[in-house]
Amino acid sequence: SKLCCIGMPIVKPSKLRARVANMNELYRAEMALRDGSEFVDIWDLLTDGEGGYVDRMEINGEKQRVRAGDGIHIAGPGATLIAKLVAPVVA
Repeated sequence: SKLCCIGMPIVKPSKLRARVANMNELYRAEMALRDGSEFVDIWDLLTDGEGGYVDRMEINGEKQRVRAGDGIHIAGPGATLIAKLVAPVVA
């Protein structure tokens, strides 16, 4: 069986952003120690293309909310994007 760790996405609160990024690096390092494991980095998936946080993204030609109002949690369309990225890794 394969061990997979899905990283955390960028968050809006700047006071949490560095901590979340550090947690991702810890997860990535732990996965590197385990044969057959994989770290799935989703940090950049929900950004503006330049690494900046966004609440909404254009999906299928329409602006959609990808993040919850708190700037931490994921809204439905954002979860769908993440699932599309992660599905081939865990299949």
